[in-house]
Amino acid sequence: MVLGDEGVLEPVGPIVVVAAPQWSVSLAVALTKGTKPELVVQKATELGVDSVVIFAADHSVPRWAPDKQQRSLERLARVSREAAMQSRQVRVPAIMHVDTLDKVVEYHKNAELGGRVAIAQFGGEPVSPEDQIIAIGPEGGWSDRERGLVPKHIDLGGSVLRAETAAIVVAAEMLRVRNLGR
Repeated sequence: MVLGDEGVLEPVGPIVVVAAPQWSVSLAVALTKGTKPELVVQKATELGVDSVVIFAADHSVPRWAPDKQQRSLERLARVSREAAMQSRQVRVPAIMHVDTLDKVVEYHKNAELGGRVAIAQFGGEPVSPEDQIIAIGPEGGWSDRERGLVPKHIDLGGSVLRAETAAIVVAAEMLRVRNLGR
């Protein structure tokens, strides 16, 4: 693409249409400290996820103030766009914020997305194609209430992973499972 005289991008080669994937791959990530959300969004975008939902878990220490929330989402969207360009992704994932894990579950049910919400938790099952959104907990782990809210638990192995590492592992595994289904 080149910028034409009218300030509009014009193709310089053949236009290629890429079909949408069979099913979506989404992460719900509990709000964490510092630049960890940027790292998760960047790496999840590079891997090819369709959306990242940021939420405050019961044990999340940081909370976004209402005036900071919009700026934070805009910053994460910028990180996602830049990562998509760098990794040559044809789609930029949606970056969203909801208040709690309850809202993630409620939205997923109301949207009738055809899959189910799961959480990363020791002793769970392997990722399957039905798991279209997997939630990653905060540094403090899931509360008993949150573990009870989502019946499907996904096991990530025997190591205790940092939240940002768990998100990257889950994204990679979900995309591996999706790509096997092609």
